[in-house]
Amino acid sequence: MMLTMLRRALAAVIALALVLIGPVPLRAQQAAPVACSAAVRGALDFWVGDWIVTAGRERAGTDRVERVSKGAGVIERWTDADGGEGTSLFSFDPYACTWHQLWITDMPERVGGLKHKDLVAVAPGGGVRFQGAYAGRKAITVLDRTTLTPLPNGTVHQVIETSTDGGATWQNGFDAIYTRR
Repeated sequence: MMLTMLRRALAAVIALALVLIGPVPLRAQQAAPVACSAAVRGALDFWVGDWIVTAGRERAGTDRVERVSKGAGVIERWTDADGGEGTSLFSFDPYACTWHQLWITDMPERVGGLKHKDLVAVAPGGGVRFQGAYAGRKAITVLDRTTLTPLPNGTVHQVIETSTDGGATWQNGFDAIYTRR
């Protein structure tokens, strides 16, 4: 009987303390960030800058890529040769030691106009690959991957590919060279 009364009193004190203190902030409940290599943290550094983009011999557009939030984010502002626009927000996740991408165009209702991708590879010496999936027409899931590779002459090679068969085959959708302005 006495033990039951003590347990109830202790529960009441804890409940009162929780009411007075309030909820524990979410940040306090998270684990500490994992140790992350400089190669992953700086994985997009080579791409930061102002670019003229060509596909084949044709000008495809311009791109401005810049660090934001003290390097925890990167914003890409794309304008194609016809004036269409797209924006990417790349965010660094210190808890998973990776980057995430959100891409949106001025026509997000079009297939590929809104994409979410994650960093899936960092190549030795630079270069990254992001991959994700989005809904295609007729309820087909489309895998989408982007590979950015810095070249020795200071340009960047970008290839965007899609797959509608779960990654068994890939179709090249965009193959371009980025040259600094």
